[in-house]
Amino acid sequence: MKSAVSDYYRIRYAGNGDLSPDGTVLIYTRTHTVPPAEEVHELVRKDLKTNEESILGYGMDPHFSADGSSLYYTGTVSGTCQLFYLDLSSGNSSQLTRMRYGICSPVFSRDGLMAAFTSIAETGSDEASLSHPVSAEEQEQEARNAAEHPYVSITEVGYKSDEYGGFSAGHFHSLWVLNLKTGVLKMISEGERDHVMPVFSIDSRKLFFVSNRERKKEESIAMDLYEADLKNGVLSRLTHENWVAWYPAPFQPVITEDGASILYGALAPSLAGGMPLTRLWRYDFSTKKSVSLWDDHAPCHEATAFLYNAENLGVNSRETAVLSADGKHLYFLSGWHGAVNLYDASIEKAE
Repeated sequence: MKSAVSDYYRIRYAGNGDLSPDGTVLIYTRTHTVPPAEEVHELVRKDLKTNEESILGYGMDPHFSADGSSLYYTGTVSGTCQLFYLDLSSGNSSQLTRMRYGICSPVFSRDGLMAAFTSIAETGSDEASLSHPVSAEEQEQEARNAAEHPYVSITEVGYKSDEYGGFSAGHFHSLWVLNLKTGVLKMISEGERDHVMPVFSIDSRKLFFVSNRERKKEESIAMDLYEADLKNGVLSRLTHENWVAWYPAPFQPVITEDGASILYGALAPSLAGGMPLTRLWRYDFSTKKSVSLWDDHAPCHEATAFLYNAENLGVNSRETAVLSADGKHLYFLSGWHGAVNLYDASIEKAE
């Protein structure tokens, strides 16, 4: 049976979704392509009791509010990704952010009061300009600049440069927290280094994230785990002994259900000998120490190097790991050349 180009445009595939607090409704993203190559992302509501589906609108990254009466999602405005709010009873939608370069990877606190996200920023930008949209004149100037200086010289930058992976000259990832009740937006990051992969604590009082803020650019992909106290604004570095992994494939840190530790992926702190292996680690908040969940000679290379084997998952697949119901195991995805496998790692001892 031969396939035609028109068959491609009939393909539909499901993306990320969220389950309502009462477990009766699933809202997910359904994507298809329209000619010539424009992706359309539909927000689909599925009633799990009747199996009936309906389209709510267009967007991605759906997330139910704490009471299940509303939905947060991302949508595109003038080429940038922004955060929106949808009242499920009235169908009214409102735009919550107007970031200059859009937002990425929104996460939400368990109390339903806050959202955290990253946003690309240009070196030399201030907080005020980043939280407002780009004017038409500025867009024209940026287009001219890109045409005049289209290439990045790694020798000039001094560290790994990959625009899609996040390491690019003249840009960095800033970190923000939005109060969903008051609309107050606050920049958490400092300086012009990357602050990525945010995750709220169980009690919603702290925000954990990964950054290279104290690293030399020559250290390439080296990142560290940090903690931000959302009440007093104090930032603290938690890890020193390894390189928390973000590039080439991000592994979103996971908070254990008891709130006692955070799980993360990290590389051996050296590039000697070629590609470094990646292992899962558990940082204990009481002892302030990290423990590897795998020994140095774990038999499964495909699992121990899982970040480098996640190339087919894409840089936007941040939720590639979940805790088991009893909180004793972490299930994560790892793949190679298009084949993805599911792994089970004990978080209590090396296995």
